[in-house]
Amino acid sequence: MLGNVYLAQGSYDRAEPLFLGNLDVRERVLGPDHPDTLSTKSELAYLFIMTGRYAEAASLLSEVLEVRRRIFGTEHRSTLYTLLALGYVYKELGRLDEAEALTREGLEVAPRVLGPTHSVNFDFIHNLGEIRAAQGHLAEAESLFLEALKGRRDLLGRDHIDNTETLHMLGNLRRDSGRYEEARQLYEEALSILEGRVDPNHWRIVMIRKDYAELQSKIDRAGD
Repeated sequence: MLGNVYLAQGSYDRAEPLFLGNLDVRERVLGPDHPDTLSTKSELAYLFIMTGRYAEAASLLSEVLEVRRRIFGTEHRSTLYTLLALGYVYKELGRLDEAEALTREGLEVAPRVLGPTHSVNFDFIHNLGEIRAAQGHLAEAESLFLEALKGRRDLLGRDHIDNTETLHMLGNLRRDSGRYEEARQLYEEALSILEGRVDPNHWRIVMIRKDYAELQSKIDRAGD
């Protein structure tokens, strides 16, 4: 579908009307509970996530989750992916208790359904780390980030792009706890993986550089 091409290219303004049109057709022709209709809702929700429209994404994903639970049950691959996405969105909206409940549910089920070394397990672990950090449980968050990073490195290799998400968050945690040298090493490792492989204006590079600059400001102030 052309909408998916635009989505992959980051052309969200061009992708959105295509997804909306496709969703309208599928709801009318196939019905709201058809797997293809649910897939289109999930794709539209991903577009909303990428454009920061988290409330709209949450509305769609909660509908998708309700139907997938009812039709497929929780122990189904598509339901697990929806749990992962909605937990992330709730975290971004500050609905941390709901985010934690969904993420812990997915983390309990995913190893049984997908196997203990599937990459989605480490996505759940990473997301739970972000949630626990936002709730102020920093020691637990650090342990979760380290577990996610080890799992991703073992599965994907040290230089896989997915590792940069956890390196970044672990760097932020250590920066904010005053462990500046450890934070610097984590930021630099993440940047070394990304640079030359994604666009220089890619959002993650931009965010890591921003946080690295904040780290340097903290170091400069500490040296005064």
